[in-house]
Amino acid sequence: MAHRNNNGTTRCGSRALKKNRVSVEEDDYSSENQETQVVLSLHVSHAEDIDNPSHSTIPCDDRRYKVVVWVEPDNEYKSGKVYGLPNPKWNGRVNIKFGASLLRWGFLHVEVVGPGDKSEPGTSRGKSVSRTRIRLPKMNEEIKGRFGLVKSGGHGLKAEGYIILSMLLSQPTRHST
Repeated sequence: MAHRNNNGTTRCGSRALKKNRVSVEEDDYSSENQETQVVLSLHVSHAEDIDNPSHSTIPCDDRRYKVVVWVEPDNEYKSGKVYGLPNPKWNGRVNIKFGASLLRWGFLHVEVVGPGDKSEPGTSRGKSVSRTRIRLPKMNEEIKGRFGLVKSGGHGLKAEGYIILSMLLSQPTRHST
């Protein structure tokens, strides 16, 4: 059962992914103009074969990774940082609630973010190691598996590593207080 903590974390097990940005209050159920809501229950297990050690100036022992996921561009969730080159394990769970009209986006975006230093370009949240887009499941369908990651480099994208996760799309359940 999910529990929203005061620090913006949604827990569904031993670890959680933390909400990064919020555009609307997640628990707002006002009756006026209320759009039908859906919930994507996501479990990010681990990654395999990411971030070739020979492509960085950061020693392998100092590399920590996190996962950033989103359906809506302004509503990201991120994991805590873990060590584990080339196979970091997060075992993170989160319930991502969003309006059913956003199903038109059609994808879960997953980005593995690693360490960055002054000589390596990256985003404000770290260096993007690899990323992918995974089509959202149909209502009440579970999708799980090993999904290929791509990395920007040189003259385009190249395949590098995998992310192992599962997800289920469903109607939200209301909890009485």
